Amino acid sequence: MADEAAAARPEGGRSRWLWWLGLLLLLGYIAWILTPYLRSVIVRDAAVTARIHVATAPLRGTIHELAVSIGERAGADGLIATIRNPLADRSALAQAEARVALAQANVADLQAELDELKRLDLELQDRFARHAELFTHDLESVVAGARAELALIGRRLALVRSMTERKEALGRTGTASQSAIDEARLQLLELELLQAEQETVVARAELRLRAITDGLPLLENGNDPDWGLRSRTTLRLELARLAGSLADATASLAEARAVASAARETFEQVSTGTVTAPAGAMIWSVVTGAGTTVEVGAPVAKWLDCSVLLVDVPVSDVEAALRRPSMPAEVILEGERRVRHARVLLTRGAAATIGEADLAAIAKGRGSGVGQAILTLEQTEADTAACPVGQAAHVDFPEIGLIDILRARLGV
Repeated sequence: MADEAAAARPEGGRSRWLWWLGLLLLLGYIAWILTPYLRSVIVRDAAVTARIHVATAPLRGTIHELAVSIGERAGADGLIATIRNPLADRSALAQAEARVALAQANVADLQAELDELKRLDLELQDRFARHAELFTHDLESVVAGARAELALIGRRLALVRSMTERKEALGRTGTASQSAIDEARLQLLELELLQAEQETVVARAELRLRAITDGLPLLENGNDPDWGLRSRTTLRLELARLAGSLADATASLAEARAVASAARETFEQVSTGTVTAPAGAMIWSVVTGAGTTVEVGAPVAKWLDCSVLLVDVPVSDVEAALRRPSMPAEVILEGERRVRHARVLLTRGAAATIGEADLAAIAKGRGSGVGQAILTLEQTEADTAACPVGQAAHVDFPEIGLIDILRARLGV
């Protein structure tokens, strides 16, 4: 019996040793799993950060002036730098400006010629009005004279008619000869004819008088008195032609100006450019200094938008898998006691973390095999003004604890 017990003790000792070894390995494995979590709880290994934005050159040229320096804020115009290209081709703009000058001269010449013809037209119109006034007065006197003569003829005709009637009466009594009666009748006919002719003269004179009112003066023979009217008609035709030419020239000038404006805009785009950032943006770094020649798209400066602060949190891949977008987090910045609120924006595994090319500050707890959670930080106007990028922070996720991490890692 004693021999059997002695033989059993070594086997029991080996079992306990293996059990303790397994327990130690399990504890070591758990410690290895929880080390990043425990480190993040004890050490403020997260960091306040912001996205880096790159301001690039819009054209090829030389940086003429830097308006801001590192750490300064962009002004209301957002100007960072001015770039000039002294080799920009100005020929297209010069040709366009020359066409504008030529079109302006053409319009000016046509306008001057049109103004001169209008002046001549006014002179002819005034001359025509004066002639018409004199002609009217002359016709009015002719009409008055013709009417007076017609009235006189009427009185003579009445007298001759009375004499003829008396002679015819005497002839019927035999006291007047037939020749005297015939002579009286002939004289009556001549006066009636003269009256008819004078009435025609009066009617024609009155007609010519009315025609003057309508702007159509006529001479006694029915011809046009002219008075420069034909010259004025020719002048009006020339005025119409010049007005059309001036309209065409004005349209050509407008087109030339539009082409010149486009050419000027194109030249300005290739000769002078500005590198800008939003107003109030912080200049994080200046990549290229004044006097440097840059190509299109070359980085000139990097700037931060301090109105959107982030927190870079190093986490294990297991923790990264547990963080969901919009999950709440509590953040305490280095040197502060108050708790700030934040939410998960995105998470990345250790193989795809966002680095210095995109973020202004990287968490000091970042290392090989460590994942990443990016939080959006609830901030105040003072935070925007101070822009505490790079400040260390402690981050806690209230919805995730030690047991959650163990269960996720062990697949329980």
